[in-house]
Amino acid sequence: MATIALMSVTSCCSTSRSYSHSVITQAVSSIKTVSFEELNLTNKDYDILARVEASARIEVTYGNNNSWTAKDPEGMFELKVTKNAKNDSSSVSLTGIVHAGYLGSQNGYYLDRDLDRDQPGDLALHVAVYRLIDIVKRQGGDGIIEPVISTVVEGNKRGTVVTYITTVSGKPIRLKSAQ
Repeated sequence: MATIALMSVTSCCSTSRSYSHSVITQAVSSIKTVSFEELNLTNKDYDILARVEASARIEVTYGNNNSWTAKDPEGMFELKVTKNAKNDSSSVSLTGIVHAGYLGSQNGYYLDRDLDRDQPGDLALHVAVYRLIDIVKRQGGDGIIEPVISTVVEGNKRGTVVTYITTVSGKPIRLKSAQ
């Protein structure tokens, strides 16, 4: 079944101060997918644009005391997470804003869950999706079909520094106006 993703964008603004709290400050973009069958579209109702691609690279440094620090090499944010001794709660310190994008569908297959602060690799995925949504919006797209997500993980020999590189691509669609 082919799916189409419809876009809605919500964003927030902040200064680049450091905050310590249990919530990660995010600027959010989301796309919910809907099947072509549900929209009852024919080929003359939309144009499929050329495939677009966006990537994100996040460098994570793991500490020796249940902590990790994730940095966006482009300087958008630095996130430090420290777990307590029982490993049942954590504190978060954030400088900047995490620009997080979400893909959603009825069956939950795509990335439609909240950003998990216990999974630093999720940061690269959410940032790449945010960037893809931005590209599609700038091209005048109303949605995206056939999303493809790929993640490469690189690390040093001791495993203290890990780099997550996620690439997300898809074909933007543009709905035609009623004549």
